[in-house]
Amino acid sequence: MNRARGFGHFFPSREDIAPSPKGTHEAPTQGHFGKRLSQEVHWFRHSTHHLTLADWPSLHILHLTDLHIRNEGDFLDRVINEVRGLTPDLIVLTGDLITKGWTHRAIEHFLSALPDVPKVAVLGNWEHWMVGNLTDWQARLHHHNITLLVDEWLSLQFNDTIVNIVGTDDHLAGHSDLQTLCQDIPTGPALCLTHSPGYFDQLCQYPLDLILAGHAHGGQIRIPKLGALWVPRGTKQYVAGWYQQNESHLFVSRGLGWSVAPIRLQCPPEVAHIFINHSHQ
Repeated sequence: MNRARGFGHFFPSREDIAPSPKGTHEAPTQGHFGKRLSQEVHWFRHSTHHLTLADWPSLHILHLTDLHIRNEGDFLDRVINEVRGLTPDLIVLTGDLITKGWTHRAIEHFLSALPDVPKVAVLGNWEHWMVGNLTDWQARLHHHNITLLVDEWLSLQFNDTIVNIVGTDDHLAGHSDLQTLCQDIPTGPALCLTHSPGYFDQLCQYPLDLILAGHAHGGQIRIPKLGALWVPRGTKQYVAGWYQQNESHLFVSRGLGWSVAPIRLQCPPEVAHIFINHSHQ
């Protein structure tokens, strides 16, 4: 128990997971306690989130995070089946693609299955801990047409509109100079990718319209009326769902993988679709 406290926090927030400002939809999950505890880790859910942002183009962002890929097998096959054939405008990968015991074959299998659209990634704590040479990791992603941002930003054009995309280093295992990173971002639509949401209190001081993060797995185990049982350091109160400070919106995905043990409860794995300035029923 004391060791767990040293690496994170118990019951960080009792708030329910908040929907996006213009609405969130996700197929419900059902089942008794035992079934959920043993099977929910495989109950992938596609969540859709709608948001209106001034001066932004109409955009469909596919947000994938915290896959914690280990090796080839049933779990990875299921993940690939969930993303194969999707047609977003942009894919963002917000860290922890791998974990302890990862294999080159497994990560190559996943990366090669991603749709052929613009793709941008940032580092999570597990990339820092497991990769060794981050230059090699960057080259691996580049081979699959994925741009890795480590305290950097780039500009991409969608429907004649430039969107500036900022990528931080990881809050827990890396180091970001947020002032230097954010002070020269051009005026206009700005998306920020960060693995741990712990930077949100600082990032919301800059002109960043939308910030996407993961890290906490939504708590992985959620208890009614009490919320997430435990979250790792770097989460703060930003466990899952939508938050807003100043003019910045933060979305924290529950992610797809798991840590410590392959269990989830009231917190199924999530493939998040974020629709900006889309009309919907």
